[in-house]
Amino acid sequence: MNIDFSHVWHVDGWDDFFPVEEDGSLPLTIQFLCTLREVDDGVCLPLKNTSCDFNRHEFWGLISGQVVHGKFAPQCNEIQNPTLHLMHKWVAITLFPRDDPGIVCNDELMILYAMVNKI
Repeated sequence: MNIDFSHVWHVDGWDDFFPVEEDGSLPLTIQFLCTLREVDDGVCLPLKNTSCDFNRHEFWGLISGQVVHGKFAPQCNEIQNPTLHLMHKWVAITLFPRDDPGIVCNDELMILYAMVNKI
């Protein structure tokens, strides 16, 4: 299929939509990827120092406004900060893909904790 897409956009009147000249999140993505470490079976997030200060119940209470005692199943929609809510969705969909990205797993909480505390 040999199509000149700029010609197609022009014919359809979509000249303003092509090309997109913005970098978007390229610098942020590169910065994130530079933090990854290679291991035998893939890559590893550098969250080892995070786990010693990380308290799942306290952090969830901070970002959700809920008081948690004992076992709980955090949901993404309970995160009050819209930026953290969006960041969780992004992390859940790209790094830990599964059928229901609305459930907040412990690894995802640790990543959010690292973001909030700029670790």
